Amino acid sequence: MEGIKRFYWDNKFDERIEIKGEILNHIKVLRLKVQDRIVLQNEFNIGLYEIESLNKKNTLLKRISIKNSTRPNYRLIACISLMKREYMDNSIEKLAEIGVTEIIPIITERSLRQLNSETMLRYQKKAIFGSLQAENNFITKVMPARELKDLIFNDCEKILFYERADKQFPNVSSTDVVFFIGPEGGLSMDEVNYLNKIGFKICSPFKSVLKGETAAVVFAGLLRSEIEKLSL
Repeated sequence: MEGIKRFYWDNKFDERIEIKGEILNHIKVLRLKVQDRIVLQNEFNIGLYEIESLNKKNTLLKRISIKNSTRPNYRLIACISLMKREYMDNSIEKLAEIGVTEIIPIITERSLRQLNSETMLRYQKKAIFGSLQAENNFITKVMPARELKDLIFNDCEKILFYERADKQFPNVSSTDVVFFIGPEGGLSMDEVNYLNKIGFKICSPFKSVLKGETAAVVFAGLLRSEIEKLSL
């Protein structure tokens, strides 16, 4: 199913499906035609469909094949301090593209403090878009926001990317990794010490001080690359 446009489908994967609304609009924008194929995907299934008919009001799809969504053979969790809307939205979408399996918004001393249900829904939509864009066979999950004191991870390698740390490359030895990115104002020393106390290794691969949304994407890609080396 590589190279075929993917759409999120939160309904049954029937043998024939009538499509209207947003997906139909995208099909028209892409100038797809009868006999072209698209992929419908959600957290459970991935279906390959062929366009059987197409008009201004709807399109009828015929199912070619269907398979279960599959979780990857690694676990990469991003703990991201809450940032302003545009920064957080962009970070979540790009983290999903990279293949982060879970994203946890974290409330810290210098982060944003509030997160409502509407914002959480938007975050998950961003994660869905990024997952489909990358043709991942799973949808990145956005978990409920947590306070720093509520972080509990067992059997995971834990890494804190902290701009004031001694410059060192993270030594990844596990395919289950959780990493932490602080807010725009940085973490307080109390927070850094707390994370270190609960097992987070502290490092900063670059001399540069990166903005939160930049650091999240750069370091997620770095860790994904290191994890994949372990599978070779």
